[in-house]
Amino acid sequence: MKIQTQLIQLSHGTIHVATAGSGSPLLLLHGGGIDSAQLSWAEAIAPFAERYRVYAPDWPGYGKSDPLPGEGYGIERLVNVLAELIDALDLPQVSLVGISMGGGASLGYALTYPQRVANLVLVDSYGLCDSAPFHRLSYWVTRLPAISRWTYGLMRRSRWLTRWGVRAIFAGPVPEAVVDESFAALQLANAGEPFIAFQRSELRPDRLNTCYAQRLGELSMPVLLIHGDQDTLVPLSAAQEAAQQIPNARLEVMAMTGHWPPRERPAQFNAAVLAFLKEGDW
Repeated sequence: MKIQTQLIQLSHGTIHVATAGSGSPLLLLHGGGIDSAQLSWAEAIAPFAERYRVYAPDWPGYGKSDPLPGEGYGIERLVNVLAELIDALDLPQVSLVGISMGGGASLGYALTYPQRVANLVLVDSYGLCDSAPFHRLSYWVTRLPAISRWTYGLMRRSRWLTRWGVRAIFAGPVPEAVVDESFAALQLANAGEPFIAFQRSELRPDRLNTCYAQRLGELSMPVLLIHGDQDTLVPLSAAQEAAQQIPNARLEVMAMTGHWPPRERPAQFNAAVLAFLKEGDW
């Protein structure tokens, strides 16, 4: 399956988008940290493209996309970027698959533009709970961005430390390919900077800026929640509660899996998403 790339001009700059396949449109939205479309979806784009027209954009400042200008890099701004991108691609209706930060943006878009979303897949998603792990400490770390920059700098110099960083969100052994790809991502200019800005925008002293828990009942489209049972960043209980609140939702719990199911258990992840989308083909 040949994967092509596009540069889509938006109001803030260009967005790099990997594309493949044909059929109904499917957008894959990656998470934060040093992530990118290629990093999260390396083993998903080709299988999904056998049935759908896949679009996998790099968020602003990630991968090969231009950064956002000015202050503020929270979910609300990412939702606006996503809305502008979907319009620029001229897609009247799409299915969204979002992981972590990308899940939060997908969820925000689905609540704002429900008529534009055919199916929604939330993978270990941000936006389901109102606090972060070790919230108070995490908040103060975001007020001191030099600490985060120092950490990224250390990992940039050490493949061993890169493995340690990825291992923190995996439940089991980290494949060598994932370590190599993550280490390469750390070498990009400004790697980690967009996520530092995101954390500063989203972490308040006592809570997260974005939590959609009280609005989940508004979702009318079919929703699949995929969650690792050993996710240390977003607790499984948040996904379980969300599945009870969303009218047309299904929860797929992946055993012995952490925060990155598309890279930890790609075959199981791809099969779950494709089975769900097939039921709701539009």
